[in-house]
Amino acid sequence: SRITETVIGVKCPNVSSGSSCGVFKDCPHPNSGDWNCLKRTKNCNENNGLYYHCAKDVNGCYVQHCAKRVYCNSGEQPVLDVNDDTAKCQTCPAEEYQRRRFWSNEQRECDYAKTKCDGEGEIECHPGTPTEDRTCRCDIFKKYALQGYVYNKRTCCSKDYDQECYCVSFKDQCPSGTVRHYNYLCLAECPQGFYRQMDAEDCIAENSSSQTYVTPTGQTPHQDSQVHTGIIIGAIVPTVLVVLLAVFKLVSLRLH
Repeated sequence: SRITETVIGVKCPNVSSGSSCGVFKDCPHPNSGDWNCLKRTKNCNENNGLYYHCAKDVNGCYVQHCAKRVYCNSGEQPVLDVNDDTAKCQTCPAEEYQRRRFWSNEQRECDYAKTKCDGEGEIECHPGTPTEDRTCRCDIFKKYALQGYVYNKRTCCSKDYDQECYCVSFKDQCPSGTVRHYNYLCLAECPQGFYRQMDAEDCIAENSSSQTYVTPTGQTPHQDSQVHTGIIIGAIVPTVLVVLLAVFKLVSLRLH
């Protein structure tokens, strides 16, 4: 059955549903008129440290509960157990995120839904975190580039911050001997046995953990270790020769 609670002549929101969760279907937005109406109806004893909460319980159903409040960190949301008089905090669901900290009685869930990266030409760049939005990039292999890429050469973007975070189709082909890189620029092909990482323009050896790389022009600088070894050898050899010469002179003087 559907219920409506009334407080001081004010009709509270109808929050019932026919789901397995029972009466509560959703929580009003915190500090809204509906939220405050339900809060007055619940009449939690704040003098005893029990505050009105409206959030999901351990089973994922929305509930009202009078509980001791806790401070939830960014990336978290409140969770309630009607058999426990203290609220808890849990990590945001995979498709949501929360930037700020708050008291558990001031929030119902994580504030933001993550970007889907499902627009034309869009693919995921980074899945995001409980505190940050997912970032998107454009599918270069289907001839899509980020809007304004010529000027800022960005690889990824967040729709949460950037109004130009969308993809546009391009028709220009890269010159012979070059390939389209993740930064949407045409770069020289890497020699056999080398590759480029998504966020770098230099080519790196596939079977080496050293810093050897090939520049986009095809030049191969020496490894740092080789340079250091040459410097050390160049400094040691003259020193050894000087010591040997001094020993030889000393022995010659004693023999005479």
